[in-house]
Amino acid sequence: MAAIQVTDKVLFEAPTGIILNIKVFPNAGKNEICDVQGDFLRIRIASAPVKGKANRECLRLLAAFFKIKKSQVIFRKGESSRLKQVLLEGVSREMVVKRLKERDD
Repeated sequence: MAAIQVTDKVLFEAPTGIILNIKVFPNAGKNEICDVQGDFLRIRIASAPVKGKANRECLRLLAAFFKIKKSQVIFRKGESSRLKQVLLEGVSREMVVKRLKERDD
């Protein structure tokens, strides 16, 4: 996979961590972080958006990808929408950008 190019509209700093604007595509073939589309990081989730299952998978995927605890990944906006804002608590911008650039590890 190629490195992801992030902008200040996709990722920005908050007092307690980093906020990501994401666009979730449920019912995908697999869970994966894809690329940037406009102002959003595209994420594919295999689960259906039923009873919060896709949201839980999304949080789990982000926690595993950024190598942080699931409790550090918090929805700020958009729990019932494909367009979401997620707070990654206790991480730096540099760490998030580095991990996105190295995503083919």
